[in-house]
Amino acid sequence: MRFHCCFVRPPGHSHGAAFIEMIECVHDGLTALGHHVTVAENAWEAEAIHVCFGAHHLARMGFPRDQLPRQVIFYNLEPLRSGALWDRPEVVAWFAQAPVWDYSLANAA
Repeated sequence: MRFHCCFVRPPGHSHGAAFIEMIECVHDGLTALGHHVTVAENAWEAEAIHVCFGAHHLARMGFPRDQLPRQVIFYNLEPLRSGALWDRPEVVAWFAQAPVWDYSLANAA
């Protein structure tokens, strides 16, 4: 299978570097399982299953929901609480339409 780790980062957003180690972990794990894996910032790859890091930034960047790749998994590393960046109708809709891999059991509830 082909996977593509997409790292969503608004221009000039320095805190996005926090995702790099988790992206490397997912990349290395999928590669060890025998999958072909690519990584890019703010870019999708045709014909891949996308693992999207920083999806909460898509709304800030004005990304149209209908332009999401057909096969996407959102990897959430943010606490899901009211008033947080993720708590926007667009992001809630994206999370509802695709699988979400999350770091926290509390978020899953």
